[in-house]
Amino acid sequence: MRRELCELLDEVDVLVTPTVTEGPFELPEGPLSDSEFISRLMGFTAGVNVFPPSLTGHPALSMPCGVDSRDRPIGFQIIAGHYCEAALYRVAFGLEAEIGAFPVSDRTPSPSAASPVVS
Repeated sequence: MRRELCELLDEVDVLVTPTVTEGPFELPEGPLSDSEFISRLMGFTAGVNVFPPSLTGHPALSMPCGVDSRDRPIGFQIIAGHYCEAALYRVAFGLEAEIGAFPVSDRTPSPSAASPVVS
């Protein structure tokens, strides 16, 4: 995996992917049993995009980019080559300047009319 990601990043400056592949699951009505919790945890595959840079040591960052159709925040991940953190920050700064900054501290964001919505 490390070699493949290195080869890919030899061809491009950065990779941009969704941070997660699906939105968060709904909160349960009440407490979960241990087996229900483990079942949910083991079935959670939305984070597969964050594993490769974590396992290969490639620098990556995630930044908010809008909300989904249920008004929940979504983000994307930028991955760069080894020792290319400056490229991450340049791309993130440029994207934030282009699409605007999104609040990350508010647990119930209300997007402005200009915020992109993804379905």
